Amino acid sequence: MTYIRGDKAQFDEWEQFGNPGWNWDTMPEYYKKVETIFPPAPAQIQVGASIEPRCHGTSSELHVAFNPALENGPLYDTHRDSWAVMKEGVNKDVNRGTTKGFSVCPQTLDPRENKRWDSATAFYWPIQSRQNLKHLNGTVSKLPWKNTNAVSGAQAAGVEYLGPDGKRRTAKVGKEVIISAGALRTPLVLEHSGIGNPHLLKQKGIEVVVDLPAVGENMIDQALSSLFYTTNINIKGYTLYSTFVTAADIYGSTIDKVAKDTEAKLGKQARQLAQASHGGLNASALERILKIQHNVIFNKHATLAEILSTAQGDKIGTSYWDLMPFGRGSVHMRSIDDVDSPVIDSRYFYIDFDLATQVESGKVGVEFWTSSPVKKIIMGQFAPNATVLPPGTTDEQWKEFLADSSSSNSPAIGTASMMSRELGGVVDSKLKVYGTKNVRVVDASVLPMQVSGHLTATVYAVADRASDIILGRPW
Repeated sequence: MTYIRGDKAQFDEWEQFGNPGWNWDTMPEYYKKVETIFPPAPAQIQVGASIEPRCHGTSSELHVAFNPALENGPLYDTHRDSWAVMKEGVNKDVNRGTTKGFSVCPQTLDPRENKRWDSATAFYWPIQSRQNLKHLNGTVSKLPWKNTNAVSGAQAAGVEYLGPDGKRRTAKVGKEVIISAGALRTPLVLEHSGIGNPHLLKQKGIEVVVDLPAVGENMIDQALSSLFYTTNINIKGYTLYSTFVTAADIYGSTIDKVAKDTEAKLGKQARQLAQASHGGLNASALERILKIQHNVIFNKHATLAEILSTAQGDKIGTSYWDLMPFGRGSVHMRSIDDVDSPVIDSRYFYIDFDLATQVESGKVGVEFWTSSPVKKIIMGQFAPNATVLPPGTTDEQWKEFLADSSSSNSPAIGTASMMSRELGGVVDSKLKVYGTKNVRVVDASVLPMQVSGHLTATVYAVADRASDIILGRPW
């Protein structure tokens, strides 16, 4: 439900991947176009809720507001003042293109009904009775082809799906197919349809329709880690605060050395990632991509980690994650008969810098909980305990802890990336699948770079922009 868009610098670099017109100058209009913001109530303002009205929409489908149950007590001040000791100020609106700092974040909810405002509530239920809309209940498996002409592009004849009764059916298509199955399933649909890496498709016994090796590659996920403590107070109500920090905040006085050392390793790491992709990625292209990301992190100072604080009862703590890992994972179909069980290789911490960033972000979290005034309410470590992370924890102990405890933060992107074909793209800047005449992808799989936000906001904005593209509207 958390509604955070990301940093301006990240969106501006989308153009560098071969996507003219995709940048921060254009994206805010689409964020606002689908949004209705509910300004915070006076009681919420007292505990840190704030917006810049010019950054938000006021009359559309997606309801965005601050949680009605915001804790009306001393915890906000305690967190704010402790982060201030660490030189992290308050961000008055994380959706203005700069996420850095400490903030209370809005969510996709309606405060009048105290109801989660999910995608169906916002966009589907209100128009489900339209005569030109028909919902077929089933699970998509693949696209049958009308023709597979390599010159004009393969043309999909419809969508094959498995109905609730277990029977396979085909919905015919007159114009085009838009796949919106998500970053973990869209590649499976493409591969099952013959679009992907010829080496992998032939292994599965699938006829190659479009040679597109990067399908299912370029997966960028974030590894989540947590630190929890016991407190000497009983915390009631809703408490959720986000603090976004940059590489300079994480690495301090060593930042210049870290930036230089990281850049020097990009070529080697690109070759390692390309080799792990079984021919899906090109090393030189991947090096170009990693250099763009390096520039965003170290020269344009996009935030590199999010530290999310939460509390309930006598437990309090943080979950944190590297927002822009250099590692690239993959998701591919298991077999021609089992399209619903993907083979996922996230490659967390495959790159040294990603692991180092997770370690140093954890140290930032520990420093926060041992800073005044918040340290006054901390009684002791809860998870992990002091045996796992003792005082003066070494980097090796941190790495062992992270290897044992980290999990997916669930924002996988990039498995059908919107990039130029030579960089390893799967869709072009109009979201059309390369080598096809009438197939597009509109979901998180097209995002070429992770953003310093939560994906909900950006996926909705990209989808609305896609509607303009599909309808031929100027953008």
